[in-house]
Amino acid sequence: MWIKPSAVYNNDGLAYIAKPSAYGPVMNHISNLLSGGVVMNSTVPGCTAYFNNSGWRHLVVTYNGTDVKFYVNGLLVQTHNKPGYIPASVSDYYIGDVLGFIRWKGKIDDLRFYSRALSATDVQKLYNL
Repeated sequence: MWIKPSAVYNNDGLAYIAKPSAYGPVMNHISNLLSGGVVMNSTVPGCTAYFNNSGWRHLVVTYNGTDVKFYVNGLLVQTHNKPGYIPASVSDYYIGDVLGFIRWKGKIDDLRFYSRALSATDVQKLYNL
């Protein structure tokens, strides 16, 4: 997905950009920190990246059954090793607003879900579209 935050949250709390109701990829924003991960088996292995608050950025979370990878602007910023699985039925998603959390402030464009883990080359191609 592409995002453009319109606010840095300081001490406001956690804002979800995209969050599954049960299992699947998750992205959130708190202060000047972006976080991406995968909700599976009641755990959320996550990866983080710091950013300034200007401009659009491209975020990608991939999971291949072993590693969660978080990319920002086409570059791998962190890998988290967490073997496990995501149930075959991915749940409904909340985009920008999750009950009990502050609303995410910003713009979202080109949100995509794939049925396979993207490679670094795939991520780079998406970033360059």
